[in-house]
Amino acid sequence: MKLLTVFIAILTLCAGIAVAEPAIRIERPTVTSTGEFVDVDITYDNPSGQEIGGFDFYLTYDSCLSLQTVVMGDLPSECEWEYFTYRAEGLNGLRIVAMADVINGAVHPSCYAGTTGTLARITFLANIDPTLFFDFLTIRFMWYDCGDNTFSSIAGDTLFISNDVYYFNGVYDQLITKDTTFPTPCGAPDECLPNFRGMDFYSGGVYAILNDTVPPTAVCPDDTTVSAEPGQCGSVVIFEAQVSDNSPDATISCDPPSGSFFEAGTSTVTCIAVDMFDNTDICDFTITVEDHEPPTAQCPEDITVPCDPDDCSAMAPYTATVVDNCPGASISCSPPPTSFFSVGTTPVTCIAVDASGNADTCSFNVTVVDQQAPQITCPEDFELPNDTNQCGADVVYEVSATDNCPTFFVVCDPPSDSFFYSGTTPVTCIATDAFGNADTGVFNVTIVDVEPPRAFAPDDITVPNDSGECGARINFSPSVTDNCDGATITCDPPSGALFPTRPLPVICVAVDAAGNVDTASFTMTVIDTQPPVVGVPVEVYAANEPEECGAVVAFDPVVTDNCSDPTIFCDMPSGSFFPVGITEVTCIGTDREGNADTAMFPVIVADTSHPVIDCPIDIEIFNDSGSYGAIVYFEPEVNDNCPEVNIDVSPPSGSFFDIGTSMVTVFATDKVGNAATCSFDVTVTLNDPDNDGLPDWDDNCPDVYNPEQDDTDGDGIGDICDWRYGDANNDDQINVADAVFLISYVFTGGSAPDPVTAGDANCDGQTNVADAVFLINFVFGNGPGPDCP
Repeated sequence: MKLLTVFIAILTLCAGIAVAEPAIRIERPTVTSTGEFVDVDITYDNPSGQEIGGFDFYLTYDSCLSLQTVVMGDLPSECEWEYFTYRAEGLNGLRIVAMADVINGAVHPSCYAGTTGTLARITFLANIDPTLFFDFLTIRFMWYDCGDNTFSSIAGDTLFISNDVYYFNGVYDQLITKDTTFPTPCGAPDECLPNFRGMDFYSGGVYAILNDTVPPTAVCPDDTTVSAEPGQCGSVVIFEAQVSDNSPDATISCDPPSGSFFEAGTSTVTCIAVDMFDNTDICDFTITVEDHEPPTAQCPEDITVPCDPDDCSAMAPYTATVVDNCPGASISCSPPPTSFFSVGTTPVTCIAVDASGNADTCSFNVTVVDQQAPQITCPEDFELPNDTNQCGADVVYEVSATDNCPTFFVVCDPPSDSFFYSGTTPVTCIATDAFGNADTGVFNVTIVDVEPPRAFAPDDITVPNDSGECGARINFSPSVTDNCDGATITCDPPSGALFPTRPLPVICVAVDAAGNVDTASFTMTVIDTQPPVVGVPVEVYAANEPEECGAVVAFDPVVTDNCSDPTIFCDMPSGSFFPVGITEVTCIGTDREGNADTAMFPVIVADTSHPVIDCPIDIEIFNDSGSYGAIVYFEPEVNDNCPEVNIDVSPPSGSFFDIGTSMVTVFATDKVGNAATCSFDVTVTLNDPDNDGLPDWDDNCPDVYNPEQDDTDGDGIGDICDWRYGDANNDDQINVADAVFLISYVFTGGSAPDPVTAGDANCDGQTNVADAVFLINFVFGNGPGPDCP
C-alpha cells in the first residue's frame, strides 16, 4: 500500500536522526489492524560510550494502546543486570526501573550500558477506531518529580537528568525543552540538579494504518474540442477529473495530465483513481484540437546576381520556405528557381498551403546585373626617336575591345596622333559598357632623345690661396645647351670647391635627360702665399729639480699652416736643462713653400729648494780653569742646490759661554730667499767634585764639602782638611763612614779611633754616640762640621 510505504519511510527517517549527546528513544513501529499486538523498543543512542549503571523511566501512552508486558532489553540483558521491573501508574502511565548491581554482592554484572542498544521492550494491544484509516498513537516521557527519567552512574552514587526533550507528532521531532513545573513533558526543571544533565529524550508512538478493499470511482469530463493556440500545432488543455471514495485520501491522475500540450487532431485521455490501499478505477475521454492558422510563406530578400560569364543573362537559384504551426505545409513559386533570368528585374510570386487548406503568398525580385567588364587590347610598349630639334615626336597607335553585351566605347589618354615629349609617357585606355563596367589598359610610349647637349667651360684661372686654406675656393660658371630642357653640366672639381696649391685640370661634363653627353675642360692654378703660424706658450714655469740648480723643462711649441707638414725649430729644444732664472727661447716655423714665422717665450726655473743645515749635536764641557765659563768652538755645515748661501750663527763659534746651558741658533739663506734654521745647546758645567759651589782652583779643601771655607790658621788649607777631629777611621776624609765606624765602636766593641780623640767630632772631650750623630748631621748638610781648637 502506498500510504503505508510513505509512513514507514517517515518512521525510518525520523529514527535515523543523528545525535551528538547520548539519547533515549521511544521507537515508532506500525500496526495495520485493530486488535494487533505491537512491540515498542526504548533504545539508548550512545555515541560517546558513556556507561550507565541504572535508569528510572516514567512515560504515558495513547488510550488506544493497552499495556501487555515490559521486558528487559538486549543491552542490560547481555550485561546481566540484576534488577528490572515495571508497573502501571495512573491513567495510561508506565514506570520502568532497572539497576545493574543491586547489593554489590558476590554476583556482579558482566558490563554496564556502555554501547548503543535496546534498554526495554514494551508490548501493547492496539485497539483502533475502525472508522479511521490512519492514526498516530503517541508514547511520551513525563516528569512528576526530579527522580523521573533519570540515569545513575556506574557506582550508583550520581543521578543524571534530562538534557534536551523532543516530542514526535507523527511527522517530525519538535524540541520542547523548557524550565517549567511538575508535572511536565518538557524535561526536568532547573531545580533538579541542573549541573547533572547528560541525556536527550525522544518520544515516539505507533502508526495505525487499517486495510480498505472498496475501490474509488473515477469521473472523467465530456469529450472536448478546442482550437490550436497561435503559433502552435496544438493547445494546452485544462480539464478536471474527479474521484469519490469511502476514504478521504483517494487520488486521481490522468495521462496526459491536465495542462498538457495536445497536438492538432484527436487524443484520448485515460484517468486512474487510486485510494490509500491501492484500490483503483479507470475512465477516459477525447480532446480534439483544430488547426485554423494559415502557414507563412517566406520569400528570400530581393536577389541580385551577375550575368553568367560571357553571357548577357544568368541563372538565379533561390530558396523559398514555408513556416506553419503544423507540419506538412508546402510552397511553390513562379518563375521556379531553375528559370533563366535576362538582364534586368523579374518579379517572382510564391504560394504556401498547409494540410488544413490554409494558404499564404509572398513575392520578391530577381535582378540580373551585367558586372562583366569589356576586354581591352592595347599595343605593346614601343619606342621612337625624337623629331629633329624637338624634345619629342608625333605618335599614332591603335586600341581595340570586346564585351559580353553589345554596347561599349573606348577612350585613350593621350589620344592617338598626339605629340609625345621625350621620355616615357604612359597611355591609359578605358573600355566602358552600357552598365558602367570598364576595363583599363596601359602601355608606354617612349620617345628616345638621341640628340646630345653642348658643354662650354671658362678659360684657365690662376689665383692666390684663401687665407687659412691650403688652396682657394673658386667659383666659375660653365654652361650647356640642348634640344630638351633639363640638361645639366657638372665639373670635377665643382665650382666653389677647395682647389689645392698646384695646377689642377677641371673636366666639365654636360648630360641631358636621355643620357647624351658632351665634355669641356680648363686648368685651375692656386699659389700658396701664406706663411705658417708658430704658437708658443706665454711663458713656461718650472721648479728646480731636487739637488739641482735648474731643471729639465718640456714644452710643446706648435706650428700651423694653411698647407700640411710645416717644420719648427727652437734654439733650446724641449727637454733641455734650463738653469735657475729666466731663459729666452726662440722658435722658427717654415712651410714647404719657404714661407716662415718666428715666436719667442721665456722659460722660468724657480729655485724652490731650501738650504739643508747639519746642526752639531748638543755640546757639554767643564768651565775653563780659573774662569766661570768656557770658550766653545763648533762648525755647522750647510748644503744647497745652488751656490752663494749666507750663514748666520748666534752666538758664533769661539764665543764665551757662562756656566749653564745656552742655545745656539743657525740660520741659512740662499740668494732667492729660501731659508732654513736649526739650534743646539751648549752646556758649561762648573768643575766642583765636592759640590760645595766652589771650583777646585778656588776651594781651600777641594775634596771635602766646605762651602764656608773656614781657614783658622790662615795657611790656605781649610780647617776641614787641616784638622782631623771626626776622621774616626783615619782615611783622611770626614764622611758617613766615620759615623758608622763610631757606632760600631760604641755599640759592638769594634776598633777604636786612633787616637781615640780623632772620634771627638763635637769637641766635647768624649768619643761616644753623640759624635756619630754630629757627623751624620754634618755629612747630610743639617749641621756644622768638626771645629775643635
